[in-house]
Amino acid sequence: MKMNVWLDPALLLEIFQNREVYSSSNNEEFLLLLKQHNIRGHITSVGRRRIRRILESQSDSASVSLTKVKSLLTVCEIESHVYESARSLPIIDFESALEIACAEELE
Repeated sequence: MKMNVWLDPALLLEIFQNREVYSSSNNEEFLLLLKQHNIRGHITSVGRRRIRRILESQSDSASVSLTKVKSLLTVCEIESHVYESARSLPIIDFESALEIACAEELE
């Protein structure tokens, strides 16, 4: 059974930028889990844009990593009804509310 996982854009940025916090073997293991479809990764379109904007000013290897992973992720496009759903949730962090609204949308 596949596990659905919402991926935080900040975590993906850490991985793509190969920061010392995460070893390259952990990055490879994460990508392998996505490739083998043991986990199904999800991200909001807002998070994807944020990552792209930051990585465009970074090294080419970070952009290549994003391109590879993009094909392995399900992107939840945020439309007006998703924004409305997120606004109605009792969650202080709006980005988290968007992720939950997207998760409900994909069910």
